Amino acid sequence: MVEAKPPLDHDRYHPKPEAITGWIECGLETCSPTYVRGMLTETQFAQFGQAKPDQLKDEQKKEMATFFGVEENVPLLPGSSLRGMIRQIMEIVGHSRMRYVSPAPTFTFRAVADQSNDPSKRAYSKELGPNARNVKAGYLKYENDKWFVIPATTQKDVRWSTKSTSQYIKIYDEDISDEDLPGFLKIGDSHYVPQIHAISFKYGERKDKTNWNGKGSPTRPSIIVGKPEAKLGFLGTLVCAGDMLETTRSKFATSQNNKQDTPRNKHIIVLPLILNEKKKLMIPEQVVEDYRAGLTDFQNEKLDAWGGQGWGCLKDGAPVFYVQEDNVVRYFGHSINFRIPARLNVSGETRAANPRDFVPAYLRENSKPDLVDGIFGWVEDTSDPGIGLKGQRAGRVFFSDAHCLPGQDNVWYKQDPIVPHVLSGPKSTTFQHYLVQDGRAGQNGHHPDSKKDLAHYGTPPGETQIRGYKQYWHKGNNPDIEASAAERQHPTQLTQISPVREGVRFRFKVYFENLRPEELGLLWWTLALPGEEGKLYRHKLGMGKPMGMGSIAITPTLFVTDRQARYQTLFGGELWEEAARSVNVQPYIDFMNHYLLQEQGLDARLHDITGLERIQVLLAMLEWREGTSDWLAKTRYMEIEHGQRKVNEYKERPVLPDPFGVLGVKAAPAQPPTTTTTQQPITPHWGSDNRSHKSSEKPTRTQSQSGQREDTNKPLGRSDEQQTKSPTTTAVSPPPPHINRPTAPQIGERIMGKVDTIDKAGDVYLIPEKETYQKWLLRVKHNQTEGIQYQLGQSRACTVLQLLPDDEILECKPGPKKKR
Repeated sequence: MVEAKPPLDHDRYHPKPEAITGWIECGLETCSPTYVRGMLTETQFAQFGQAKPDQLKDEQKKEMATFFGVEENVPLLPGSSLRGMIRQIMEIVGHSRMRYVSPAPTFTFRAVADQSNDPSKRAYSKELGPNARNVKAGYLKYENDKWFVIPATTQKDVRWSTKSTSQYIKIYDEDISDEDLPGFLKIGDSHYVPQIHAISFKYGERKDKTNWNGKGSPTRPSIIVGKPEAKLGFLGTLVCAGDMLETTRSKFATSQNNKQDTPRNKHIIVLPLILNEKKKLMIPEQVVEDYRAGLTDFQNEKLDAWGGQGWGCLKDGAPVFYVQEDNVVRYFGHSINFRIPARLNVSGETRAANPRDFVPAYLRENSKPDLVDGIFGWVEDTSDPGIGLKGQRAGRVFFSDAHCLPGQDNVWYKQDPIVPHVLSGPKSTTFQHYLVQDGRAGQNGHHPDSKKDLAHYGTPPGETQIRGYKQYWHKGNNPDIEASAAERQHPTQLTQISPVREGVRFRFKVYFENLRPEELGLLWWTLALPGEEGKLYRHKLGMGKPMGMGSIAITPTLFVTDRQARYQTLFGGELWEEAARSVNVQPYIDFMNHYLLQEQGLDARLHDITGLERIQVLLAMLEWREGTSDWLAKTRYMEIEHGQRKVNEYKERPVLPDPFGVLGVKAAPAQPPTTTTTQQPITPHWGSDNRSHKSSEKPTRTQSQSGQREDTNKPLGRSDEQQTKSPTTTAVSPPPPHINRPTAPQIGERIMGKVDTIDKAGDVYLIPEKETYQKWLLRVKHNQTEGIQYQLGQSRACTVLQLLPDDEILECKPGPKKKR
C-alpha cells in the first residue's frame, strides 16, 4: 500500500504550491449502449418495488425500465456512479488498500458429483464422509436464545432394522401417493417446493424401481406412507429436501419421463426424536452465524416449511441433518448432502472463511491513509475493530451529475424497453478464478495447471490471496445485449431496461479543494487514462458491463482557481469572479509519477507509472477495441454447455488468465526510459499558464522494449525486489480452457472438424475431430467459404492457413476433399 502525506485541514484554503483548488470540466460520450436504472416513487415502490420480474404487469415493467433522471425522457448519469467508477480505478493506480471487502457472505459449497481430483470434493468428503456417512438426523430446538439438536432414534431402536444405527430411511418418490398424503408434491411437479410432512409408515411389497436415468433396478421393498392418524406402524417425518433445481433444470431430463429433469428421485424419513434431554447437542453461535451468512437465494426463498427468509432451515421442532464434532454440531442443513462452509484454515480458528480473510494484511492493517483515503475521505470501519484507519475525514472531491447535452436527436438505444441477457451474480464456488494460483509457494505450491493442487477457500490465507479488482473487456460499440429466445423462456430471471445508444454526449464537473499536487495528478490520470500513444482507453459505467455495455469516453479540462484573487473581487464582468483559468496538467502528472515511483519506491528506475506492470495490465483491460468476431471469440465467457457437443468448460477448473494471458502478449519489462523530457518533477507555473490541456496531449512515456513475460500469474504492483503479494487486476472473460496436446497443427495440414458455431458475420468455427488438436478452434472466415453451405454438426475438411502460437484459433480455408 502506498501511504499518502497527511491530509490537509478543511478549515482554510491552503496556498499554492502546497495545495490546489479548482475543478475539472469533463465531456462524456457513450461508446456502447449505457444504462443506469431510474428511481421509483414511494407509491411505485410500495406497489411493486419488491415484486419478482414475472409478477410485474407490462406497465410496471416499463416503469421499472426507465433510465435515471429528473426530467421525463431526459437521461442523467448520477454523480455517485461516476464517483464510484473513478474511485475504483484510482485505488488500482494509486496502489491503495482494499477497503470495501465484506466479511460476509461466508463461502459455502457442496461437492456431491464432483470428480475425485477436485479440491472441493476432497474437502467435502472429509467433513461429511463417503456417501454422507458422517451425517446424522435429528430435530432442532430453540431454547434460551440458543439452538440445539435433539438426535433422532435409530432404525435399530424402533426395530425397523436389527443392525442399522442410521436415524433416517430413504424412500422412493414413486412410493408416495398424494391421495394417501394430502399436500404432498411429487418431484417434477411444476409447483414443487421443499416440504415437511408428519407421517406414519410401514413396509410394502417388493417392487421394481425406476432410477432417475429411466433404467430399471432390482426389486426392492417399498414403503407405504400415510398420515399419522393412519397408524401404519411407525411414526416419522418425511423430508422432501428439494429437487436440485437450484443447480440444474434440463441437464438430467430423460426420454422416458420428461417431467423428471433432476437426478433426485428419493426422499428421507427422519425417525422420531429421542426423549432424552441429556443427549441434545448444542449448535455453537459461530456455527449458526456462519450458516446464516452463507444462505443461498434458494435457501432464502424456498425453505418456507423450515425457517424461511434469513433463517434457512432454522425452526424450532424442524427436522435437520448435521455433522457432530466433539459433542457439538459443527455443520447442519435441510438435506443429507447439505452445503457446508469452508472453514478458515488458521490455527485456533473454527469459523467459516469469508472474502476479507484472503485480502493480505498489508492492504488492511495500515493505520495511515493512502492516496484514495486522503482524496475521498474515510469513516472508521467498526465491523473490523483494531484494523485500518481510525476516526473519520471528509473528502476533498465532489462529483456533479452528468447532464445530457441538448440538441441530440434519438438518444435511446430503442424506443421501447429491451430485455437484456440474463446477468447472474458471481459464483464464489469458482474459486480458481478468484484466488491466486501462482505455483510459487514451495512445497505448498498451487499450480494453475494442476487441478488437485488448486488453492481454494479452505487453503491457508498465507498460501494464496484474493486476485484483485474485477474488470470487464470492451466489446465494441454495438455489442450483443438482448436476450435470446431460450433465455426468454425463464421469465423469473428477466428484466427490462431502456439504455441510451452509443454516441450520446454528457457533461459533468469534478470539484476539488486543497489537493496536493500528486493527488491532483492522480485524479486527472484516472479521468483521462493517458496510456500508450495512438491507443484509446475507455471507462465502464452502469449496468451490463459483462455484455459490453457502459463503455464511455471522458475528455477532461483542468481549471485552477486563485483563492486570493477570488475573494479580492466580487464580480468578473456580469458574472461572479471565479479567478479560474485552464492550465497545463503535465506538471501534476509529473508530481504523481515522482511521488509513486521515487518517493514511495514503486520503481525508482522509471519516470512514468505506465512502465509498471500493474498499470500495463489495467490499461490492457481499459483499451478500446472494436467488437470483431475475433475479439468476441477471444474474450467470450466459458459455458457449462458449450457448442454442439455441450462441453462443460468449467469441469477441469481452468484458471482465469490475467489480461496478458488472454491477449497472448507479453508485458514490457520495467526499465529506465531511453528517452524522457525530465528527470525530476516540473515546477508548476502557478497561475501563469492559461493554456487549455487538450485530451490529445499525453505525458511523456517510458520508451521500453517488449520483453519475455516469465509468469502470467504474477501479482501486479511493486518491482520484484519490493513485491510481497500485491493484488491483481483480473479479467472476467476467459478464453476456452487449454487441453494438453503432444503436437501442434502445421500450416497446409488438412484437418477434419465438426461445425460448432456460425457467428453473425458468417464466420464458421469448427472443433477438430482429432482429440490432440482440440485445444484449437478452426475458423473459416465468411469470405473464404468458397460458397460452401455449412451446417451445425456437419463434418468438413479444412486446410490450415495460419497458426498463431499464443492464440486458440487456426485460420483455415475449406477442403481439399480427400482423394479416393
